[in-house]
Amino acid sequence: MIVGLAEKIKALRTENGLTQKELERGIGYSQSAIAHWESGDKDLSASAITALVAYFNVSADYLLGLKNDDGSFTPPPETDPNMTRLGHRLLAELRTLTHREQEQILIFIRALKAK
Repeated sequence: MIVGLAEKIKALRTENGLTQKELERGIGYSQSAIAHWESGDKDLSASAITALVAYFNVSADYLLGLKNDDGSFTPPPETDPNMTRLGHRLLAELRTLTHREQEQILIFIRALKAK
């Protein structure tokens, strides 16, 4: 799952005062699917992204983290000229993990830095 997508879906839902069940009725995807998206356990299909974009009246670029709240473009990290080869490899591996696994990696990194 795209980093930040789970948080963005939950934020849009809660900012609009919706429960997962209410969002289910609004977009036609089950409460269980929404819970999985918000926890980062499952990827979204293109049709699910389209449903969310239409329901919340946001752009796909915003939902996917390609644009900021102000509409400015956020380049993907792999385009950073300062990223090392190891950085590219780490990013590729990170993208294969679930949201929960990514959070565990982040906790591990913070523990290493605290030593």
